[in-house]
Amino acid sequence: MSKLLQDWTPGYFTDLFLSVFLILVFIVSFIKRKKHPSFKFFPFYFASFIILQLHYYIAIIFFFKPSYRKNIPLVNSYIDRITTIAEFFVFMYFLYCSIKSVQKKKLTMWLAIVGLTIAVAIILKEVFWDGAVKYRSLTNIYILESSSMLIPCFFYYHELFSASPKLKLRQDANFWTITGLTIYLICTLPITFVLAYLSEIDYPLYIQVYSIIHIFYIFLFTLIIKSYLCKPINLT
Repeated sequence: MSKLLQDWTPGYFTDLFLSVFLILVFIVSFIKRKKHPSFKFFPFYFASFIILQLHYYIAIIFFFKPSYRKNIPLVNSYIDRITTIAEFFVFMYFLYCSIKSVQKKKLTMWLAIVGLTIAVAIILKEVFWDGAVKYRSLTNIYILESSSMLIPCFFYYHELFSASPKLKLRQDANFWTITGLTIYLICTLPITFVLAYLSEIDYPLYIQVYSIIHIFYIFLFTLIIKSYLCKPINLT
């Protein structure tokens, strides 16, 4: 336990709070998995994220010194990449289902295909060509996927505010999740560039700044829970 406390302290315990919210949102998403069809893949994403966190904590407790973060274990690196790809697929599917325009749906689908193809290509290059995993490549994947997800988010808002209002937004499950996702992406994308720089020159400061990412994840998961609590609405 003392090793975990040492690890949580530099990040102001935000990683611990994130893990708690992850378990909570997973439980809610699993119990209410049939409530909103567009949310059906969310439990798999949350499960992969929980596995990543558990592996990380087990590594701290049983295998690695406090300074191990500077050389991230190989297995944890691959789990991290799998979780990132799962995150991208799940949210792109959700956004695809939330958009009504056929043209915008097609563009969202192609953004997902291109994004996933490039992400997988980067990972395969690491495995079979470079022979090593790099933090920089994970950063590139995140930047690519975040930029891709923002586009359908804007599609959704364009449709939302250009159409006649048919329901109260507080009752719209899609609105809460897309709002959380949009705020998360807009706020964390610039921080990602800063983190890529800090990871190479000032690792202690990198850990502290990364706690901001955790805070925005908690914010996103809170709004997803709010979405699950909304009643399904049929506008037809």
